[in-house]
Amino acid sequence: MTTDTQTSTWMTAIRSFIVRGELPTDPIEAKKIRTQAARYSIVADELYRRGFSTPLLKCVDNLQADYVMREVHEGICGSHSGGRTLAAKVLRAGYYWPTLKGDCAEFVKKCVQCQKHGNLIHASAAELHSISSPWPFALCGIDVLPCLILAYL
Repeated sequence: MTTDTQTSTWMTAIRSFIVRGELPTDPIEAKKIRTQAARYSIVADELYRRGFSTPLLKCVDNLQADYVMREVHEGICGSHSGGRTLAAKVLRAGYYWPTLKGDCAEFVKKCVQCQKHGNLIHASAAELHSISSPWPFALCGIDVLPCLILAYL
């Protein structure tokens, strides 16, 4: 005996508007959902995000997003790339969730292998100091055009 429990994710409101036309009671939230839903479509009972220059991107929840990031970053063809590159590879693989870029950056920061084998930055903190100009008003200049003044008289 299995029970199907629907958990509320970021996709729930958009999916319910597209499938059943249901909107929240708050008019501001309803307008936001109506605007967002224009960028999404349902294909084979899955929610996809439409883009101008990208194919349909499958929308995933947090658990699936973690698996996708882990597979792209550490999987068979994973290269332990940085946060922005990981986000671009996930999009190229055809997946989407709203916090994609931030989640990828945080995921890379927490990757132990990336921290072990990454480049060490040995630059010490330097004290800031002002840079003075060698000559006062070296870059300032005045152009005097008397012929233009006479032309307008």
